[in-house]
Amino acid sequence: MLSIVLALAVVGGAWTWLVRSVEGPIEAAATAFLDDVRRGRIDTAWARTNDEYRRTHTLEGFRATMSATPALMTQTGVDIDSVHEIDGIEEVRGTLDTPSGDVPFYVELFEREVKAVWIDGRKLP
Repeated sequence: MLSIVLALAVVGGAWTWLVRSVEGPIEAAATAFLDDVRRGRIDTAWARTNDEYRRTHTLEGFRATMSATPALMTQTGVDIDSVHEIDGIEEVRGTLDTPSGDVPFYVELFEREVKAVWIDGRKLP
């Protein structure tokens, strides 16, 4: 009996690893951006934005926006609900796990670079 339970635990663990390790490039780009912000690597997150965003936003403004968005800075996990690509625009939607509860997010990308971010229904400047 113990060997069956152990075998199921190993198989279950392998299945969880397999499911979690299969991540597409759009999801990977969005989660890398969110992870950089969470870890305080704001310059690296900034580098993940697209040229249009960097032309219209300063690095200093980006830093201020990230600092003023507690859900991004205090997130403890990211749950992806959907990933879509429509006419070249890539969309990742999900929730951020934060100390104050789940917060919905939406990241819009173009060619795997962040174009815009919405947190709790509000587009960040």
